Amino acid sequence: MAEKSNHLFVDAGDLADPEVVAAIATLRREGVKTASGLPLTVITVGPGTEKPATTRVLVVPKEHMSKSHIWQALDAVVQRNPGVILRDDREVPTGSVEAAVERGFDKSEIEQHLMPWIKAARDNASQLVAEKEKELEAAKAELAASFAPQVDAKTPIWIEGGPDATGQG
Repeated sequence: MAEKSNHLFVDAGDLADPEVVAAIATLRREGVKTASGLPLTVITVGPGTEKPATTRVLVVPKEHMSKSHIWQALDAVVQRNPGVILRDDREVPTGSVEAAVERGFDKSEIEQHLMPWIKAARDNASQLVAEKEKELEAAKAELAASFAPQVDAKTPIWIEGGPDATGQG
C-alpha cells in the first residue's frame, strides 16, 4: 500500500535542468499544499544519495491541479520521482480494486466507492443492533417491574422497628 506524502525529491542532475528549476520555483511561489493541508516540499538529495523509490501518493487539491502552470510544474517534478502517484483530492476509485490500489487509494475509499454493499451491510447491521438494544432495555425494564412489590393506597406497609398499627412502636 502506498503512503501519502507531501515530499518530492530532486538531485543535482535534476537541478541542472532549467525546466525542473522553474517548476520548483512555480510550486514554491504558488504555495502549493497537499490535500491534508501540509505544504508541498521539494527536497534536494545530496550527491551519492538516491531518491526514495518507495511508492508514495501525492494528493493535491483540485484547485491547484486545475491551474495549468501548477499542473505542468507538478508533472515536471513528479516525473523525476519514481514511484510517486499524483492525483487530485476529488479523484475517486473507479474500475477494479486492483486499479484503485495502484492509484494509492486506501481500503475505506475502495469499499466506499467500489463496494457500496459493504457500507449498506454495515449500516443495516448497526440499525439491527440498535433495535435489539432497545428491545433488550424494554425487556429488562419489564422484568424488573415484575419483581417490584405491587403496592396501592389501601395496602398497609409494615416497617420493622417502626410503629405498629396502634401507633405505638
